[in-house]
Amino acid sequence: MSIMTQLEFELEFSESEKEIARYILNHGDDVLSMSVKELAKNTYTSPATIVRLCKKIGLEGYNDFKIKYSAELQYDLHHSNRIDVNFPFEKKRYPSNDLS
Repeated sequence: MSIMTQLEFELEFSESEKEIARYILNHGDDVLSMSVKELAKNTYTSPATIVRLCKKIGLEGYNDFKIKYSAELQYDLHHSNRIDVNFPFEKKRYPSNDLS
């Protein structure tokens, strides 16, 4: 199961772990440049809680998380057929067929 899916499902996560998971999902690439201390500060948790969450989803620790999450984001970016429902579509105008 992908990291993102595990974070979305929040299976058997503590309340602090749920906060971390939501933060990661909402801040995607930004998390990759954060240290464990910075992520802890931004989520009002501790580095130990972040490491426990990483281990709970089957990773070695925070550095392992960053490597695998980065790869997952890159894969998703290049292979996703998701449609952003918030992206505005431009209405195309076609010439009128009115010959009058």
